[in-house]
Amino acid sequence: MLKRLLLSALLVSGLSLTTMACSGDSDDDNTPVVDAGNDTGNVEEDTGDVEEDAGDVEEDASDVEEDASDVEEDAGDVNEGPQTGELENPEITAASCEEIEATTCFSNGDCTESEVCFDVSRGDGVACCVPGTPGTFEPGDDCSSENGQLECASGLCLQFDTAEGEISVCSADCTEDAECPEVLPHCNAFFGVCSPPPAE
Repeated sequence: MLKRLLLSALLVSGLSLTTMACSGDSDDDNTPVVDAGNDTGNVEEDTGDVEEDAGDVEEDASDVEEDASDVEEDAGDVNEGPQTGELENPEITAASCEEIEATTCFSNGDCTESEVCFDVSRGDGVACCVPGTPGTFEPGDDCSSENGQLECASGLCLQFDTAEGEISVCSADCTEDAECPEVLPHCNAFFGVCSPPPAE
């Protein structure tokens, strides 16, 4: 009888220990859940950092686009300077305007908007209206003695002597002195173009 009581006591005690052990195991199983929650929070924080970094990259890309736009504007400013005109046929030559069925001219003012007054004789003074675009150099701007007729908007590039030496300057058609630049102050009544002051 005493043995049974002791055995029963041991069984009850063993069951209690087993129950406690199971209960402890259950708590241990819950621990990873808590850790998983913490890890999820870290993942969300990391995702937020990635989104911020992506935002920084977009801002940097925007800065690059603005810089590219500035470069384009600067390039546009460079192209705003005086431009040299062009002949539709750069190799055109003739001994007379009749030979190429063109109109004789003195300046671009005698030609249409799609033509320029050009010496087709290449040095003999046979100026004709031929297809091309005029230059944009203004009266008073320096021009080339070789290519001035394609640089000056008027097609008139005058060469003359000064105290500093010979210079070449764009002239223009005129009817009075007030229309002429300082370097070519006189409107020549015979030719109707701005001319340099008389040589001293």
